Amino acid sequence: MSSSTSQSASPTNKIISFYDPQISAPDHADRTLDSILNWPDPRLEQSHNYIQVLFPLPEGSPYNSQAPIVTEEVFHAFRERSELRSQLNKSFERICRFYGFEATTGEVKEEERAVKLTLAQDHEDAFQNWFCSFDHNHLRLTRILRSLRVLGLEAEAAALWTMLQRVCAEKPGVVSKKSRMFWRRAAERELHVPPDVDEVTEETGEGWLREWVGRQAGAQEQKVENRAEKEGSGKGKDATL
Repeated sequence: MSSSTSQSASPTNKIISFYDPQISAPDHADRTLDSILNWPDPRLEQSHNYIQVLFPLPEGSPYNSQAPIVTEEVFHAFRERSELRSQLNKSFERICRFYGFEATTGEVKEEERAVKLTLAQDHEDAFQNWFCSFDHNHLRLTRILRSLRVLGLEAEAAALWTMLQRVCAEKPGVVSKKSRMFWRRAAERELHVPPDVDEVTEETGEGWLREWVGRQAGAQEQKVENRAEKEGSGKGKDATL
């Protein structure tokens, strides 16, 4: 096995085995998912190398060289296996509590489910960690939004983005425009485009993810065309009655 193949396989195994409830493998720092989720808020604030493990991305981290990378295999594993998404949902609910939100989510096996965020009773204390002009937690929130979408928890990402917009609208001017721009990009851009890219080209993002986005767009267009043809033929039939 070549060194390049070995390097690409390592992060793949780390992400899946870390989130697989039947394996519960530790991360590079010998921490399991459950152990991290049981940390108190002060430790979640002070530690800086766990967020990349809980919410991995297809892009590398400039702050953690050991951060696992989402490959095509990991991408499809999370979208095909509800137990992986259920575990990721635990990370989402825990990090929401850290930021002062309470999450109510449905079964991740359902394609369409309700995900709702509300302000926690102690949200004002939690807001001291991040509700300001700029903070390292703003970078974390950008990562979380993108990671949730990449790994199949689009509803959770949308709910978090909605809550962030609500909080910022209630007290405008607190969070910087730059941070809000990155949150919007992470929540709304096409999935293959990272939020830190200013000029988007045909080569932007991982090739396998660009291809997946293209296939999804093509399938959606075909679905719309099929629906239009069906409605058109139905109208024609009605007109001949």
